[in-house]
Order: sequence, then structure tokens, then C-alpha cells
Amino acid sequence: MKSLLSILLFIAWPFITHAQAELNNGDSLLVALRNAANDTIRMDINRKLGFFHQDSEPDTALIFHESVLALAKKLKLKLWEADAYQQIAYCNYGRYNLTEAYENYMRGLKIVEDPSTKVNGWGYFNFSYSKSPDEARRSIEGMIHFELSNLYSRSRNNKESFNQILQALKIGESLNNQKILSLCNREIGKYYLNNNNPDSAFIYFQKALKYYYNSTYQKNVGALYLMLSKYYLQKQQYDSAKWYI
Repeated sequence: MKSLLSILLFIAWPFITHAQAELNNGDSLLVALRNAANDTIRMDINRKLGFFHQDSEPDTALIFHESVLALAKKLKLKLWEADAYQQIAYCNYGRYNLTEAYENYMRGLKIVEDPSTKVNGWGYFNFSYSKSPDEARRSIEGMIHFELSNLYSRSRNNKESFNQILQALKIGESLNNQKILSLCNREIGKYYLNNNNPDSAFIYFQKALKYYYNSTYQKNVGALYLMLSKYYLQKQQYDSAKWYI
């Protein structure tokens, strides 16, 4: 029993230390927020805290992203305002409030569809690793279309879901944005796999994998590995399926 507990602790230790590091990071951000010297720094930290909580505690994240929105409006920073609407929509999606999510996505989309949004592009590099304010504007637009695809999918509107993915993919290709391209190709592959077209799915999964490898964005790459394992299971290639699992 003692040796079994030792083995379990050895396996779990990396996850325990990672979780502790995450908690420490969250605490550090709260301290930094209390000591922020100005509104732009305060806005940036609120956004980081929103991201810190939004996948596990969307209600808490919503508070931080709404603070970003208020500060962005005060500072007249349209890129940040559009991004805040996107993140508020994402949190509401996580809270199963699809109407509120949709309305906020539309507010963000209306801003970024206007080319003048790139004016006063402070902090543009925060948005999908962009190299200019206009690229940031279009990256936010691409991510909104990508997330709208998930919303339409949950609403059972598969046709519009696929249309939104194609719009996001087009923007990703025009910018050569590895993050958007990895996400879109992954989801297109998933669409084909779920519609009994595994060979087409595999092509898109391979593209997604390439874009992931060429990007610093690694969130949810595990979801792609699971989709690839599902593909190999359908092909009865069990060793490959096991490897990706």
C-alpha cells in the first residue's frame, strides 16, 4: 500500500506543482491589479485575470472582462473593446447563456468589421500574436467567427456553423495566422469525421497539426490528438490510435 501511494504521488506530482504555480500566478495578478499605476495597465491585468478564470469559472471571468470593456470604452481603445465583447460572449457561452453570447459576439463583430478600428491600436500584439493594429482587428474578427461556429453548432444550426468556420479560415489564410488556421482546420476535420468522411477529415487534421507545431498557441492541441485517435480507430489501426490517445 505504501509503495502504491508513492507511485501515485510520483505520477500526480507534476500536476500538483503545475496547479500550485497557476494559483500563485492568479494571486500575483490580483496583487498587480491592486497596485496598477494607470488604466491601461489595469485593463491589461483584468484581461489576463479573465483568461485565467474563463474556462473553469466563467462567472468570475465575466467580472474581469466587463471591467476590461468599461476601461476600453473610457480609453477609446476599439480593439480592446471588441476583444472584451468577444471574451464576454465566450464566458456567456460557458454559462449556457447563448442569447447573451450571440449579442456580444455581434457587438464585437460590428466594431472589427470597421477598418477604422485599427486607429489607436495600443497593445495590438496581445491579439493572436498580431504584428500590426489592422492585423489585430482582423484576427479578432477571425476568432469571433470561429467561436460563433461553436455557438451555432450548439444551437443545432450545422450549416451556419460550417459557414462561420469557413469565414474564419479565410481570414486565417489571408493573415497566415497559425492560431486561427490550427483551430479551423481541426474543426473542419471534426466536421468531416462526424459525417463519415474520414479521409477528408485526416487531411484537415494533418494541416491543423502542422499549424499547431508552427505556433506558440498550444491550447487544446490534446483535442486534436483525440480526434486523430478516433480517425485511426475507424480505420482499425489500433497502434496509431493508442499513440495519439
